[in-house]
Amino acid sequence: MAENAEETWKTNMEALMARVDGIKKEIEEMGSMGDSVGITDAEKQQAYGLGYQFFQQKKYDNAMIIFEALYVLDPLNADYSKAIAVTLQMQGNLGDAAIQYLMTYFFHQEDLSMAMFSARCMIELGGGEQAYYVLRSIVDAKRYPSTPNNDHCLEIISAMLEGLKGSMKKSRAKKSVTKDKAVGDEPSSEQTSTPAPAPTK
Repeated sequence: MAENAEETWKTNMEALMARVDGIKKEIEEMGSMGDSVGITDAEKQQAYGLGYQFFQQKKYDNAMIIFEALYVLDPLNADYSKAIAVTLQMQGNLGDAAIQYLMTYFFHQEDLSMAMFSARCMIELGGGEQAYYVLRSIVDAKRYPSTPNNDHCLEIISAMLEGLKGSMKKSRAKKSVTKDKAVGDEPSSEQTSTPAPAPTK
């Protein structure tokens, strides 16, 4: 059953990544909205700086308004996408943060940490099994380049996968003994202790 679930996740993730590749190509061919309306890179950078200041001041709602507007103007900008994910996490909106981190990774696969932070949000929400299959699929796909940062993230992710796999086995064992008792995931404190990264300054 577990093997079937893992294969299903891999198939679905591969299809999703292929779809994202297509969307990214379409956006690149069309160009960003910021270019079409004549907003310069300097103006976008100035707005991003204001959003960053709001974030530093913990005015997350104000920061989000700016980051989301910039993301609409330039959806392929990794800094904008990451800033939205981080702000969502700081607002406590872990479900949307997990999705945004994951989409940031799909569009910018040079940064494996985005997948890692997505999984951590899932774990905090009790979705350890989901986090396991997402990370397992991403690691097996090997789309990320070998960089010092990614190599470090891969070490952390490998440890996370081992911990999550052990938790899943324990959870299934308990469920088989006591089927009328709900059993959640049991991630270690190490797996959930990493804070949200700050937006790129």
